[in-house]
Amino acid sequence: MNIAICDDEQQVTEQVKNILEMLQIKYDVELKIFQFCDAEDFKYDIEEGKQFDIVFMDIEIGKNNGIELAQKYMKQYPAGIVIFITAYTRYMKETFQVRPAGFVTKPIDEKDIEETFKTAISYVDSMAVFTYTSRGANYKILIKDIIYFESVERKIIIATLSKKVEFYGKMDEVEHQLFDISSTFFRISQSYIVNIKYMKKITSQNLVLEAGDVKIECNISKKYRKNVADSYMAILRR
Repeated sequence: MNIAICDDEQQVTEQVKNILEMLQIKYDVELKIFQFCDAEDFKYDIEEGKQFDIVFMDIEIGKNNGIELAQKYMKQYPAGIVIFITAYTRYMKETFQVRPAGFVTKPIDEKDIEETFKTAISYVDSMAVFTYTSRGANYKILIKDIIYFESVERKIIIATLSKKVEFYGKMDEVEHQLFDISSTFFRISQSYIVNIKYMKKITSQNLVLEAGDVKIECNISKKYRKNVADSYMAILRR
């Protein structure tokens, strides 16, 4: 997950960065954090196609208007999330056209960063999509609707809340794509990648997934047991 911090005060960007680095451990998410003290550098990156999942944006970044900068970012990347940083609460009404996920007031408070970050990553997960190709056409499925992936011979079966679809592919490629867009999936064997949101029961060797009419018990292979246990405990600590 890519995060940008835009503030003309380097002390603020460093403070937010340090808090986020602690939160990525607490919430078991992989973050790439980019700091911008110059609005022009941020403009250049988004114009060049750089995508940020979450942007912490100062409302006044030097002589630049952070609200207008956030609008430019949202135009380039509509699925992105903006969290405004400000010392001036009077500007909050003007920000609603950007639909920010939250506000952080100065001086920076660690609890404020954590609460807005939790809201933001939940939104990222809810809007993320898995992309696959079948018979020459590209398809997208909302990540939140996927219960599990199953590998059968050379095919990948995706079980969702409403249907099952299949395509030719490799589990390693599925795992790689999921790593970049969601923190709720983990691999339990050569044949299965599961969505922890739909897990009803887990032991050292098996887990049960259940959602609507779908119920399946899957074996956790020895190779993946430690990783599954560590991932599960990290999610429980959230």
